[in-house]
Amino acid sequence: MRRVMKTFWPVWVPLVATAVLLRAGPASAPGDGSEFAVAFSHALERKLQAHLEGPEVVEKAFRDEMASRLPSAEIADLRWENLQSNAMPLLVRCTIRVPGYAEQVGQRLIVKPGVFAAGAPPRFTASRRLHPIAFPHTWSEQDDVEIVIPEGYELEQATAPADVRAREELQTAAYSLSYAPARHTLIYARTYAFGRNGATIFEPESYEAIRFLFERVRVSDDHSIVLRPKEALAGAAASVKGAG
Repeated sequence: MRRVMKTFWPVWVPLVATAVLLRAGPASAPGDGSEFAVAFSHALERKLQAHLEGPEVVEKAFRDEMASRLPSAEIADLRWENLQSNAMPLLVRCTIRVPGYAEQVGQRLIVKPGVFAAGAPPRFTASRRLHPIAFPHTWSEQDDVEIVIPEGYELEQATAPADVRAREELQTAAYSLSYAPARHTLIYARTYAFGRNGATIFEPESYEAIRFLFERVRVSDDHSIVLRPKEALAGAAASVKGAG
């Protein structure tokens, strides 16, 4: 599982994140935590915050950010890299366990493969805007996630999320989903970019269009896949054969 995040401010500043495989399983299974490093959102702002307010404030912000998307997440062994460096990418290393991340519905498991973005709240909620919208910089994200399908389960629905593309490359999000049978692994990739055309400030009249674009990305980021027991597949095939 890997995220690469780049910020243009005003030049490329790479923020790299890597992680071990995510293992999906029933809520009742004793899942192990996965140690990984994530590129912290708004890294440059967080480095300034650490300088002015202290690293404990940055740590709280990280925990709050994770809790907003994954309320049941259990974070341990949290440590930082390059928090005091202006030249190196900011990394957060920790062990995280999310009980029930694979939601169990009957015998089926519902999993959101977009681990780095799934569950995020809407960015814009107001029905209208009175003042201009200003983003501090443009950015891009590359997420690569491998999900090991639990023993005894098969894919029931595994479509990729819908891509999002705005005119003039203002915002793009592209997704891919594939399956490696030999490794029993689902491979998910997400490529996102905002502001490829350099635009970061928008008049209030553009608010509805911007809100719509961010909501489309949020819906795609929340995309789910369904796993079901192999017995269910076999039973369905037997039923069809018997009916014939």
